[in-house]
Amino acid sequence: MSPAVQSCAVYVRISRDDEGTALGVARQLADCTAEAERRGWPVAQVFEDNDVSATKTKVRPEYARMLQAIEVGVIDAVIVWDVDRLTRTPAELERFIDLADRHRLALASIGGEVDLATPQGRLTARIKGSVATA
Repeated sequence: MSPAVQSCAVYVRISRDDEGTALGVARQLADCTAEAERRGWPVAQVFEDNDVSATKTKVRPEYARMLQAIEVGVIDAVIVWDVDRLTRTPAELERFIDLADRHRLALASIGGEVDLATPQGRLTARIKGSVATA
């Protein structure tokens, strides 16, 4: 049995927001915070990359901040709307899976259960990531 989540992060991202309304990330945030409440995970931080693609070489500042928070142990769980909101490149997904392994990070996805602590969950994440890349 894994330890209870003490500090959850919500990561939301949308590639294009031409009108600057942030409605897409707001919808993701509403769903993710509802999921955190359902699971009893306290949301400590929200990381939002609005109008930032995950497929280009452009830096996603909030994603980088979230990874740093995981590295230093501030965050022990992440909720995303779907794996393709987290990353769209297989190499970056593998780095995230490695980070999750090293820090025993829990991951929840509104788009379907992805338990990175299990071989099946990692396979599901990789399949979703490959589909998003395509």
